[in-house]
Amino acid sequence: VMPVSGNTEGLDNTYRSYLTNVKKKYNNNYAVYIQSEPAFMPEHDIQFPFKSYGTCILKGCFVTNTVEVADYVKANFGVGDKITLKATGYLNGNKTGETSIDLVNITEQKDSIVSRWTPFELESLGSIEYVDFDIISSKAGSPAYFCLDELTFSAELTY
Repeated sequence: VMPVSGNTEGLDNTYRSYLTNVKKKYNNNYAVYIQSEPAFMPEHDIQFPFKSYGTCILKGCFVTNTVEVADYVKANFGVGDKITLKATGYLNGNKTGETSIDLVNITEQKDSIVSRWTPFELESLGSIEYVDFDIISSKAGSPAYFCLDELTFSAELTY
């Protein structure tokens, strides 16, 4: 499904990321995260329900913008504007760590809009019970979406 704007030039169209079509080439699925009010996503974005039986350490994943985000940025962002994806880990209600990646960063030298699957390292979150994502934009009203694929983790369970 094409975005309303129909504007996809300059993007890597190998893995188009439209909100209405969540399949990649060769029918591999990936997740589209939507940050919204009221919240349509679960209370926590990634959960490890077996914390009483072991540990879980996220290793990393791949992220990219949706075409809708890229089109919005091209039409509305200027120098100094950015969108940052922040991941925060928690264990027993306490923060274990946080890490972030810029999905968009517009500078005088370069317009950086993540449009290919890009590694997002998550190991610094430590052993987690759950992870919450937050999309932080310098422009109010920016679409708050991203795509996530190939989440890897290390889990140890004791029976």
